[in-house]
Amino acid sequence: MGAQGSKQIQRKFPQHVTSEVKSSAAETHAKIQNQNTLDDVTISSQKIIASATRNNAIEEDGKDPQLLNNLQEIGQVILPKVSIPYKQSDEMLEILKHRQIELNENKNVLQKNRISVDQLKEMLEKKNLDPSEWTPEKLASQYNLDVSTIKILLKHINTFM
Repeated sequence: MGAQGSKQIQRKFPQHVTSEVKSSAAETHAKIQNQNTLDDVTISSQKIIASATRNNAIEEDGKDPQLLNNLQEIGQVILPKVSIPYKQSDEMLEILKHRQIELNENKNVLQKNRISVDQLKEMLEKKNLDPSEWTPEKLASQYNLDVSTIKILLKHINTFM
């Protein structure tokens, strides 16, 4: 910037502006409205530049007869099914097999002090509905949690029922 930034730049704009527009926007819009109300025969003979709404002339102009003829000549295109070669010796398959075995083994084993969000919500709802029946000891035996863990959860988590 330096010295250039501190200088005042004066712009001189023309004092009198003359418009070269032949008609106003309202007149142009009225002409388009009048063109839309004419029948198809007179519209197709006139040259329409643009329109805010679709009319039959614009629809006809948008159709491409050569495209339709070419598509009829080609007919229905049948694509062959592309099959990807399946490698039986893929390392990822071995990883997936081991994961599936681990999941099956872990389904049968109850983990101590582990609980899902759904189980936690269910446990807290039971405690809120009937506190005398659902004691921390009973909840601990049902959900395989420590009694101290149950007490901490009941103290610090609320379901806002």
